[in-house]
Amino acid sequence: EGTLTKSPASPLNLSTKKLLAKLSSQPTPSIQLLPDYIAALTEVHSKETAGDLPSRALRALFSLSEHAKSHEVRVAMVRDGVVSKNRPNKKSAGALIPTLLAFLRRCPKDSSEQYLALLVLNNLSIPVENKCLVGVECGAANVLGRMLLEDVGCHLLVIVVVNLTFCDVDVRRRLLLGDVSGSGAEDGEVHLIDCLAYALMLSSITTEQLSTLGPIPLHSPNGKPHTPHQLLSILRSTLATTFPNFIHNSDDHDNISPPLLLSDNEKCPFPETARWCLCALKNLTRPGKLSPSSRSVDNEDKLSGDAIAARAIIDAGLVPILLRVIRVAKKADATDMNTSLRSDLFVGRLPDEICNEGHVVSPNMINMPTWNSNSAQDAGLYTLMHMTSIPSVSDDLLRKNSSVGGGSLIVDELKNIVHCGLEGVGVGDRLLDVVTGDGLVADFDREDGVAMAVEGAELGWLALQCMKARMSLSFLLNNGTSLIEKYNCSSCILIAGHDAHSLVELLSHCLESRSKEGPGGYSGATFTLKGVVHSIRCLLSMESGNRTKFASINGARLNSLLLKVVARYALLSDEGDNNNSGDDAIDNEAVDDAVVSLYYMSQVGFHESVCMSSHVQSTFLPS
Repeated sequence: EGTLTKSPASPLNLSTKKLLAKLSSQPTPSIQLLPDYIAALTEVHSKETAGDLPSRALRALFSLSEHAKSHEVRVAMVRDGVVSKNRPNKKSAGALIPTLLAFLRRCPKDSSEQYLALLVLNNLSIPVENKCLVGVECGAANVLGRMLLEDVGCHLLVIVVVNLTFCDVDVRRRLLLGDVSGSGAEDGEVHLIDCLAYALMLSSITTEQLSTLGPIPLHSPNGKPHTPHQLLSILRSTLATTFPNFIHNSDDHDNISPPLLLSDNEKCPFPETARWCLCALKNLTRPGKLSPSSRSVDNEDKLSGDAIAARAIIDAGLVPILLRVIRVAKKADATDMNTSLRSDLFVGRLPDEICNEGHVVSPNMINMPTWNSNSAQDAGLYTLMHMTSIPSVSDDLLRKNSSVGGGSLIVDELKNIVHCGLEGVGVGDRLLDVVTGDGLVADFDREDGVAMAVEGAELGWLALQCMKARMSLSFLLNNGTSLIEKYNCSSCILIAGHDAHSLVELLSHCLESRSKEGPGGYSGATFTLKGVVHSIRCLLSMESGNRTKFASINGARLNSLLLKVVARYALLSDEGDNNNSGDDAIDNEAVDDAVVSLYYMSQVGFHESVCMSSHVQSTFLPS
């Protein structure tokens, strides 16, 4: 009594028995058996997804696509199953992905077969050649988005989306616009962003709040499934009614929402879903190599993928959540660790107050920006940096996220991060030592070598986050001194020495398509050359002190790199405006930014002896 009995499996028909016998007799996975693996996953042969036949097929598919060296096999599996260097695979997708997606829709939630099928799909989504076929032509982005709405806790769904969105900006545009038959997208709706926004919002409330909220109806009263846009609207309305302080932004520091710590497993119901959703947003907003940097009016019909994603994020109401993710705060009362949180942060405070006896992370600090590359905060700040770099979006970010007193919430949060790396006795000096490779300052003595290594790693990540915040502010405030005065940014526009060095190093890496290793590192595809040159131009134009700072830190190197941008465009381009140099691109806008930056740097002279001193020289080319 009380025991559960498993219902007997449905009897296999003759063709299914033959297929099972064939796969059982072939223990070694082979690309030649791909048609049989596909057949084994169809509903004709696998009405029960947990059966032995689909299990054998999935294990074989995973084995074939598991390793990075299986690149050619992964590409062939999505197409015709033929691996040949001399014979290019057909450009259209084969039957595997549609069959795999249909199989996934039949799998029970949290089942082993769902997990294995998602792993196979994830492997097949890695090659660049597959992303458009899998995500757009086969509709995987739409299917995965719909499944995420139904199962927010399944973060592996989002991981596949992250792989699909790490692609060219044109492919991302097609992914976002639902460029596939039967997507059901209405004008102005970007379903992939809506799906990610829905999952991120549900993942951002506490477990207790999620229980209070209850299930969101996935269907209308007449049984018709809600679109992602409709579901997101229902969720936002329900959150605003049930938890009015969930996203509360105000210039009243006592009432502002505390930092959103998504890594807190005890409070956050789906921390991994939230983190991977932010990574997907980071990918979707990543500018293209030749994305415009000037403040021109965009043609609505020709918006790039990054601009479409950024506008959809604003429309989805995600910016306040992004700001809470990157919010840096301190305890309201440092003597009482149980008091409420405030964002009343670093403006006007000395750098050494940020530290606690030399440590970067103080017990009185909340969400100190020493975020590593695997963190939700790192992805959130990258997303905001990408959004601020889009001319048609940066104005909306300022206008639609203003505080009661007329300030800007996004500027305030970025300023707080920047002030974490202020120069002076404390963090700033050590940051400069770390980014220049000198390690910790000599007077920072600690016997514990492990603690020093941790300190150095924290400083490396802090330097990267400060640089990203600086770049974001340069994009936002590059429309003249009026914005700098309006948002009270005079103190944070003057860059620190570590920022100057980090930006010049970044420019060098972008020119060579080179990665930076270690704490504070990034891949060669993380930043665009155009974006870095434009940020440097903005910083040089905003504040004359920045020209002196660049010159005193590494002016000669900056000047030579800017000249290299101009020379590369002039000497290597036969097509004029589209010079694909290495893995990055230079166009008229990039060259214009480089030349204007050289003009600003000329005010302190180009000779190395001048650049390495505090002497300011007005001649363009000093003797």
